[in-house]
Formats: sequence, structure tokens, C-alpha cells
Amino acid sequence: MKSSSPFVAPLFVVLLACSPASPAAPTAPSSPHAAPTPEAAPVLEGSADSTRPAEPDDARGGRLYDRWTGEAEVDAPDAIRLKNLYGWDLRGAEGIYGPEYQNKSGVSARNLLAAPQPEDALVAWLSAGDEELPGLGAHLDDAALRELAVFIAMTQRGELPGPDAFFRLSKDAPKNYELVSGADVAAGRTTYGAACAHCHGSDGTTIPIDETLSLGAFMRGKAYEGWFKVLHGHPGSPMGREIAFDSPQEATTKTLGILAALCDRDAYPALEGQADVADGDPRCGAYLK
Repeated sequence: MKSSSPFVAPLFVVLLACSPASPAAPTAPSSPHAAPTPEAAPVLEGSADSTRPAEPDDARGGRLYDRWTGEAEVDAPDAIRLKNLYGWDLRGAEGIYGPEYQNKSGVSARNLLAAPQPEDALVAWLSAGDEELPGLGAHLDDAALRELAVFIAMTQRGELPGPDAFFRLSKDAPKNYELVSGADVAAGRTTYGAACAHCHGSDGTTIPIDETLSLGAFMRGKAYEGWFKVLHGHPGSPMGREIAFDSPQEATTKTLGILAALCDRDAYPALEGQADVADGDPRCGAYLK
């Protein structure tokens, strides 16, 4: 895998995803943005519903954006990840991966959020590719291409919260971001308990990240990436969208609440002997405890 992240692919399988042996997530209430219920009854062939196309899963589209080879189980080790081209904020060189901030190599000049496009146009572009994006149509089926396009289009239209809902760019802060203000930290703790604790433990230390990082320590250092995992899940793992919401505002409230809650170093500590953010670290801002 070629990745701008210092963590290798297996890391994130344990970062924000339950292991197969972990307890099942609580059943979320019905929502247009909730992940499909695994126990849903199958549609019988020949029934009235058997020819009705399924709604594209925008959460799976986010996971395809993150690492389409992992989510679609495609054997293409040298494939380009869209997040490497356009960043976790979808803004390419104008965003956190750009030359004024983290200065990642190979980042695209294209800002995916600058000019919203119809889903059909996005499907055509993703399928055929261009001078920097190899055509994904050679690897992904029509359903996956549609899901990826729907994720991008919904984020462009504000139907899914984008990066501005969670962080602002900063040239001075470590990793060049700071969480936005306004989170309900108490509600975030409750949401964490309902959506995350069954896998990561009540204090975020159950599944060590790369055998060294607790969930809290990771989020305090890389929430510019963590928001994406909370909102969309992790590709190729049991973790899908763990929070249900009926509006982008509700999605923002729940996700930002989790990020802010994890800034508490006492409630969600680092692992023993592990370095953590220092007092006054600006990434968590006023949320840091």
C-alpha cells in the first residue's frame, strides 16, 4: 500500500472497527442515513420488490473514497486512494494535504467541494478517470461507482457534513488543524457509549492502535481523519456507520460530540507508557482536559 498516512492498512481495521468476535452494535433507529440492517429479510426472487433497485449506500461510498480496494475487496496493491489525492477534507491541494499545510506528495489540484456536480457526471468521471485518477470502472461495479458518486455529491450539497463542521485549518497547530467550538461534550460521551464503547471499551483502550495508541490518543492527534471514520466507518472491516441521524445537523452534533469527548485525557487515557498531547495542545482547543 502506498499511503500518506504513517499507519499501515491493518492498523485502521483495529482503529475504528470491531473485531468479528466483538459484541454486535446496538440496533440503530430507522434513518435515511443509517447503515442497512444486517438482519433484514431477503427479498424473494420474483416478488414485487425483487426488481426495485436498492438505494445507494452513501456511507459505503465514504469507505470506498477512503480505500476502495479494501471496501470492494479488489486486489490492486498499487491503486491510488481517493483520500490520498483529495485528502480527508476532499479539498485536494486547497485543503489539509496541500502545500500550505501538511504538504503531501501527489495531492491533486482539484477541490472536490468547490464545484458540485450531478451524480451521473461524477459516476462518468470516476469510471473513466482522467490524467491523475485512473479509471475505477475497470475495478468497481456500477453499484459501487454510484455509491462513491452519491457520497461525494451529498457532501458537496451539504446533505452530509463536510470537514468544516469538525475542524478548521491552522498553519500553527500540530497536523495543521483545530476542532471547531460548540460541541456538546456530555452528549458526546453518551453517544460514544452507545456507538463506540461496545468495541473500543468505555475508556477507548480496548483495541490498541498499532499496539501503541488508545482511541482517545489517536483522536486527540488526528481528528482531521477521525471524523471521517466516525461518520462513514472503516473500509473492509465490520465497522460501518455506527451513528444514525436524520439530518446533516444531527450527524454533525453526534460526530463532533464524540471528537470533543475524546479530548478528555482522564476519561479516555493514553495507554500506559504512551505519549499523549501536551497541556495546551491546540488541536482539541477548549475541549482538552
